[in-house]
Amino acid sequence: MDKNEILANFQACTGNEDIGESMAILEQCDWNLQTAVNAAIGTQEPMQGVQGAQSSNGHQTLETMLTFSCKLGGVVKDVALLDSNTVGDLKQIASIELGITAAETQFEEWPVQSAIPHPSDDTVLSALHLPHLNRMNIKMHPHLNNVSIGVEADDLNPLPLSCSAFPQ
Repeated sequence: MDKNEILANFQACTGNEDIGESMAILEQCDWNLQTAVNAAIGTQEPMQGVQGAQSSNGHQTLETMLTFSCKLGGVVKDVALLDSNTVGDLKQIASIELGITAAETQFEEWPVQSAIPHPSDDTVLSALHLPHLNRMNIKMHPHLNNVSIGVEADDLNPLPLSCSAFPQ
């Protein structure tokens, strides 16, 4: 994973939008994502992902680290996020890890135990009541499977060009 991917994952996990501050924390942790996230959220437990936060009613709330094993074709990438992140955050990071755009990313199905079978990008992960480890299959939107080249505006028969990056 390169430093840009580590930075994106760190910001998604911690919610820290300040790039300079995020990079400083990562530098202090030798770009180790797990150590940096733990340092940023104030826990020294290895990726257990429990962070104390005050809710509006003054009670202590716990955030849990969830891991998603995202598979696209033969490629599998693990993404770790706090359950306070959204499905859109997961989609964004998974797309970075898999080398596709977020617009191309489509989850085939959510784990059986998900409380919401078809969550929107705005759905907070904690609302899904997921286990700590989840396996996700990702497919690309069907309309993105072919790339057309040499098409004129009045050409009725574009030449589809299959690409190995876009499974048929």
